[in-house]
This record gives sequence, structure tokens and C-alpha cells, in this order.
Amino acid sequence: MNVARALFRNADGQTMLGAMTDVKDVLLVIDMQNDFMSCGTLAVPRADEIVPVINRLAQRFSNVVLTQDWHPRSHLSFVTNHPGRHRFETVAFPYGEHVLRPSHCVQDSLDAA
Repeated sequence: MNVARALFRNADGQTMLGAMTDVKDVLLVIDMQNDFMSCGTLAVPRADEIVPVINRLAQRFSNVVLTQDWHPRSHLSFVTNHPGRHRFETVAFPYGEHVLRPSHCVQDSLDAA
């Protein structure tokens, strides 16, 4: 039997941490958060249009797993933590080049919801 531990929404719509025993039937929804919607700080063009599609698809699955981009306010990739730098400027970090982004999906914020 395949078992996965995850935060998931059960058939009653409750979000729970637990084991999913039927992992062959899973809809993965990756980072559908306010900051990536049309009015967000890192807006994805037309992202709002797929929300109803996801909601319809979710009805067909026993398990729906939602991921969440979740950064501390002090995250190194945020341009606000690099005075004098600009949005989408590239900087060198010890692990390589990185693009500075606006603060987004900050922990415990509505934008991360």
C-alpha cells in the first residue's frame, strides 16, 4: 500500500495533517496564493482564470494537496533586504546568481494565503 504524509483537505473540506492511503488519486495544486493572483506582488498573468478550473477538478479527486510558498520577512531573495538594489536585479549569492524579487508570500500574511 502506498502511504504519504501530507497536509490535505478531506472529503468534508477540512484541512488535516495525516496519512493519505490512496495516493493514486491526488490533485496537486502548487502555490495558488494571493501574491500570484492578478493584484499580487508577483502577479502571474490570467492566474485568476484557473481558480474555477481547479475548484471543478478538485471535486473529482479523493485527495487535494495544496502547496504554499512561505517566506520569512528576512528572506535573502527579497529586494527589500538589499538596500540600493532594484526589483529583478541579479545578485551573486554563495550558491550562485539569484534574481531579487519583491517581498511575496510572507509567513502569516494574507498575501501568502
